[in-house]
Amino acid sequence: MGWRKDARKTIAFELAAEGSDVRIHVRITPAALNATDVRMRSDEARANWSELLADLWTRFGETKAAIEATQTAPVDWNASLRAGKGTVLVGVVLLGIGIAITAAAFASGFVWFGTGFIVAGVLSLMYGAMTVVSARRRLLSGGLRSGK
Repeated sequence: MGWRKDARKTIAFELAAEGSDVRIHVRITPAALNATDVRMRSDEARANWSELLADLWTRFGETKAAIEATQTAPVDWNASLRAGKGTVLVGVVLLGIGIAITAAAFASGFVWFGTGFIVAGVLSLMYGAMTVVSARRRLLSGGLRSGK
């Protein structure tokens, strides 16, 4: 669950002087074991990590920086919803192919080939459904940082 705000991650701050101001570049890297989760749910990770940075800037008393942190790299939750539905569709197709291959080749050695399709289908269904639920929740809650 590396996409969550409280997940383990490394946050690197690079400070650079720009005239009388200081520019802060923040690089967030998930733990190695969470990298796949973050890659599969990049929209949710970006939104949650932006909220994390906004909380940090607010603790320093910078409300303007907090507002800018939450507005950078907006997430298009409608596109995320469409991508999640596409992943669910791919999962259903892979699951159907796997079941058909397993049923057709039950007596031969190709049963393992069908099992691979079934596993890929279930994983696609799982990741797609999590993306759909997350995007719907964000859209229903007002579409914070939505790319509308």
